Amino acid sequence: MNKSKVASEKKFKIKIEYCGVWGVGGKLQCAKIITKYYFPNAEIQTKISDEDGAFEIYFITEDGKEILVHSKLQGEGYLEGVEKSEKYRDKIKELL
Repeated sequence: MNKSKVASEKKFKIKIEYCGVWGVGGKLQCAKIITKYYFPNAEIQTKISDEDGAFEIYFITEDGKEILVHSKLQGEGYLEGVEKSEKYRDKIKELL
């Protein structure tokens, strides 16, 4: 993983929505670790989705709008590996 963290003092929220099936817990923890690695000030919320196979990550704006920044259902898979992590980081950087 690229060691360059994002220097941002701004606090913001990330919501990770995931299906509650067995085995997804590790993927959820991985997404939390990656988020905190790049954005230590991020507040992370989690929610179990009703949709099978869901693993969606949203940036939440100050006015409460949710902006999708990563989606397993749209073909991005779980948030793991350098390429996916950096793409996710860059999408959030654009929103800050």
